[in-house]
Amino acid sequence: MTMVLDRIQTASFSDDLRRSRPRSLWTSVSTRAGTIVVAWLNWLERARERRELLALDDRALQDFGASRADAAREGDKPFWRA
Repeated sequence: MTMVLDRIQTASFSDDLRRSRPRSLWTSVSTRAGTIVVAWLNWLERARERRELLALDDRALQDFGASRADAAREGDKPFWRA
């Protein structure tokens, strides 16, 4: 998840730089493509984390105060839903 957050922060910093000058068509397309890639990476990471959550045993869930029902509720969400 850290890599994804780093990419988001980098993307927003570069977006600030681009706003100060006129955009070409190529710049607009590449910015949108970058946004799509970041969203896709977030979805992949979220799906992986939910699979890992569902794989935890009851004792591991209890370590951080979650029940099997909490894990099932979170793990059963589709990857695009936060």
